Amino acid sequence: MRTLVTFFGKEFNSAQPKAEFSKPTNYGDDVCRWLIAEMKEAGVDADDEPQQDDNGWYYCFRIPVGRFCVIVTCRPADDPEESLWICWIENHCGFVGSLLGHRLKNISPHAVECLHRVFNKPNRVTGALWHNYDKFKQGYEQSGAVSPDE
Repeated sequence: MRTLVTFFGKEFNSAQPKAEFSKPTNYGDDVCRWLIAEMKEAGVDADDEPQQDDNGWYYCFRIPVGRFCVIVTCRPADDPEESLWICWIENHCGFVGSLLGHRLKNISPHAVECLHRVFNKPNRVTGALWHNYDKFKQGYEQSGAVSPDE
């Protein structure tokens, strides 16, 4: 199952650093807030506010099969409409689980479906494509699909 989605969203900030950013290009707080609001509207138990990490922002959500994190980062472009947003799901497994590589293993299809529902309805983004996380990180970015199941 594909667990990483890329998209374009001209309404999101990909050009103006904010004072609270740990790095000038740590964009994605507004994307996370939008995703949180959409998930909560759908009845998903999600964090109230996103948190910063080294390369972007994240938030967690809970469903009956477990707790998961959504990580959001941006590949800025000169034209904000061309900035590529990259978002993926990880298992929330704590420090030891992270060291053992459990964050990216066996992610529940139910968790992916929660995020896919946001991208599947008319919304603020265009060009949403789902990717295999490992292949995308290795540079195979052209193999996206409109559904995480493809």
